[in-house]
Amino acid sequence: MIRRHGQTLRLSLMLVDGTLAAVLSLALYQLTAHPKVPTADFLDSFWMRAVLYGVGWVALLYINGAYRLRAHWTLAGEVSAVARATVWLSLLGMTTLFLSASDVPGSGWALLLFPLQGVLAVALRLLVRLVLLLPAIGAALNLLGFKRTRDLLARLAPTPADQERLAGASTADEAQRIARLVAVAAHHGPYRATCLRQSLALWWLLRRRGIPAELRIGVRKDSGDLQAHAWVEHAGAPLDPGSPGYVAFADFDSRATGLGST
Repeated sequence: MIRRHGQTLRLSLMLVDGTLAAVLSLALYQLTAHPKVPTADFLDSFWMRAVLYGVGWVALLYINGAYRLRAHWTLAGEVSAVARATVWLSLLGMTTLFLSASDVPGSGWALLLFPLQGVLAVALRLLVRLVLLLPAIGAALNLLGFKRTRDLLARLAPTPADQERLAGASTADEAQRIARLVAVAAHHGPYRATCLRQSLALWWLLRRRGIPAELRIGVRKDSGDLQAHAWVEHAGAPLDPGSPGYVAFADFDSRATGLGST
C-alpha cells in the first residue's frame, strides 16, 4: 500500500505539515507578542511570513528524510528525522530573529514554537500510521480470527524482557497520549474501528515502544443486556475511560470472536 500510494501520501504529509506550521506560528505569535492587535490586521501583516515559515519547515523535514517513507517507515526513524529537522529549525530560526532584531522583546514565542512544531509532526505521523493500521487489523481479524491476529501482532513487535521499560509516571503519560491518538484515528478517521480493533492497535503500539500493556476483554450487564468490551491496561490502570464496570475474562481467546459492537 505504501509503495502504491507513496507519492500521494508524501505530498499530503507535506501539505499538512506546512499548513499546521503556518497556523501554529501565526497563533503563537499573535497570542504571545501581539495579543491586542485585531486578527484581521495581524493576518494582513504576517501571513506571508507564516507561509514562508511553513515552506521552510517542510524543506527541513524533506532534507532530513522525514518524507522517505520506505526508508523511514518506522516510528523511531521518523522521530529521528523530525528531531534533526527541529534542531535545524531552532538554530536557523533563532539566528534569523537575532540578526533581524526587528522584534527582540517578543521573540520568546519562538522558544515555544520550535519544540511544539516537532511534537506536532511526530503526532501527525503516528496518526497516519493508525489510519493505515486500524483497517489492516480489521481485515486480519476477519481473515485470521482473534488469536492468530494477536499472535501475528506479537511477532511483529516482540518485546524482550530486558528491553521492557519499567512502568512509571513517564510511561503512563506516554501510554495515555498514544491511547488518545488511537481514539482520534478510530472515531474521526475514514475507518471507524471497534473497541477490539482499537485495543489491538494500542496494545501493539505500546508493545513496540517497550511500554508494559495488557489486552483485556470483559463483559458487564446494562439494563439486563450483556455487553462485551475490549480495552488495554497499563500498570493495572485502564487506558480507556469507557472500560469501568466491565469484568475481564481470565482467558478470552475464544470469547473475542465477533466482538466489535462497542
